[in-house]
Amino acid sequence: MAGPAAGRDSLRSDGHNAASPGIWSGGLPESWLYESWARCQVQHCLPAPARVIGPVLCQAELRQAKQRMGRMLGVALEVLEHLSGLVVPFGYVALLCDADGVVLAHRAPASLERRCRRWNLHAGAIWSEDLVGTNGVGTCLVEGRPVTVHEVQHWSAALHRLTCCAAPFYGADGRIAGAFNVTMPHPGARLAECRVLEALLAEAARRFEMTTFCSVHEGRDITLLAAAQRLSTPMIARDSSGRIVGASYAARHHPSPGERDVAAGSSDRLALSAPDVRLPDFDRAARAVIRDALAMSSGKVAPAARLLGISRATLYRRMSALELGRNHEGG
Repeated sequence: MAGPAAGRDSLRSDGHNAASPGIWSGGLPESWLYESWARCQVQHCLPAPARVIGPVLCQAELRQAKQRMGRMLGVALEVLEHLSGLVVPFGYVALLCDADGVVLAHRAPASLERRCRRWNLHAGAIWSEDLVGTNGVGTCLVEGRPVTVHEVQHWSAALHRLTCCAAPFYGADGRIAGAFNVTMPHPGARLAECRVLEALLAEAARRFEMTTFCSVHEGRDITLLAAAQRLSTPMIARDSSGRIVGASYAARHHPSPGERDVAAGSSDRLALSAPDVRLPDFDRAARAVIRDALAMSSGKVAPAARLLGISRATLYRRMSALELGRNHEGG
């Protein structure tokens, strides 16, 4: 297939591309690809077919991009290390990007470093949709949800050998702070691979949000409102007077009854300018979140882990590290 313009005609009525194995992000309507291509053509005025590779920041510009992310960068790098430890051994490339689509860090097998340079899978590269066209990082930031862009679904013909799975992640203020991406730098990626990667990326996004939220609101009462959404856990933070001073993305957009004012942002209940934000010792906040999850699941660890969007083993390790004890039911 020559490119996205031609690909539009080769999409079957069931919404799958005749030139690809039909890999689509779970829960995302098939129209997202058409909408992205339309933006590329009409809004971004990108030529098609094209072999577009995005620009790369100089070292000074890259330093500035990292500085703009502030203390969130340290948390994001920790999450990237965890994610890359799971995917790099399989020959995949992991990227950490900011909210503008700038790659702040990458992790890849040593054997792929030259190809990472060729495909701009390295720090300083810009993957915004308006510059590169339809791609994992740029398109997930526009859509505000995970996407998998498979080979010829990329706008740029230069990227037709790649499959990119990406998911945005949210900061403590409920805004998109960046995106994690995993790229398969070889043709023929399978649906099962992409589903596993999407799940890992969602877990990475939740991990970043929870760590950042607990860090920003360290010392405050943090309440878990419901089970984790795909990318976000509904949490609110209250100060010593009981006033809501912070709310996660899920708490703002999917509020439970009684918390509608969080989403509305009513000024008498919600104050988002948290004073004296300190670097993390957020164990107290983490304990509160875990206790809430255990209380909501009648003390059973497995359901509590599902509420938090983590594995039971991870929750046991976290409980042990926080000295919460193990006198809870496993199932």
